[in-house]
Amino acid sequence: MRRAWFSHIDRQLLMAFLALLSLALILGCYLFGVQRPELAQKKRALTALERKLEVTTQKHRQMLGPRQAFALNARDLDQFRSQLLPRKDLDRFIEELHAAAEENRLKIRSVQYVPKALPEFKLHHYRVQFSVAGNYKRIRRFIHRLEASEQLLALQQIQLADAAKDKGVRLALTLDTYFRTDMP
Repeated sequence: MRRAWFSHIDRQLLMAFLALLSLALILGCYLFGVQRPELAQKKRALTALERKLEVTTQKHRQMLGPRQAFALNARDLDQFRSQLLPRKDLDRFIEELHAAAEENRLKIRSVQYVPKALPEFKLHHYRVQFSVAGNYKRIRRFIHRLEASEQLLALQQIQLADAAKDKGVRLALTLDTYFRTDMP
């Protein structure tokens, strides 16, 4: 009697499992057979629309008079500038470099930077040079963290070499970054 009851429950569980498995297979076929091609088609359509918008925007700018084009470009530059950190945050940026290195158990020996004012654009340009040493995986995570920074960074030079003392690599970086001038 007891065994019959267990086998009845086992059959119910097996039937429920098979029903769920069938439902998962049907859903999978639908997603991969119907939805995936539709998604790919919609992505292609979106890309085509984005290209068309870009071409239209360029044509529109070409049709503008010099004053209108200047005003539009000035607005774009102001928008770009507003996304940069103010110059007073340079120290915070350097601290973030050190924090990113420490997160990955790397140490920056010294940071050298060469400032250059760009008053015509109300910007400050800094060429920043430093090096870190450690294992390759940590160096990669450090670079990834730099790439994820909110600060505008442009890697100008990157050199990897065997570390002299450690069994690892040495990364020498030269990057450019920009800060906005907070003057009217």
